[in-house]
Amino acid sequence: ASAAHALLVESFDLPLCLRHSPHTIAASCISLASLFFDFPLPSSPDAKWNQVIAVDDEELDEVGAALLDLLEPRAAAFATLPDPQAEADKEANKLRLWLQSRS
Repeated sequence: ASAAHALLVESFDLPLCLRHSPHTIAASCISLASLFFDFPLPSSPDAKWNQVIAVDDEELDEVGAALLDLLEPRAAAFATLPDPQAEADKEANKLRLWLQSRS
C-alpha cells in the first residue's frame, strides 16, 4: 500500500487529473505497485480487478505509461548515487588500518 501511495504522490507532478478520474489514477498506482512487487491482484472468471472498479485496460495502461515515463529518469538518477553503507564501510576500514598502524 505504501508503494501505491508513493506512486500516487509522484503522479501529482503530471497533469493526469485533468484527463483521468481520481479512481483511475489510484487504480494505475495500485497496478504498478503490484507489478513491481510481483503481487497478483484479485480477479474473477467474469472480470479482471480493474473492470470491477470500472477502469478499462486502455486507460489503466495510459496512466501507468505516463507514470513510468516520469519515474524512469528519476530511478536512473538514484541508481548512480553512492551506497551509503558501502561508504561507511570504507571509512571504517580506513580507521581500522590507521589504528593498526599506530599499534
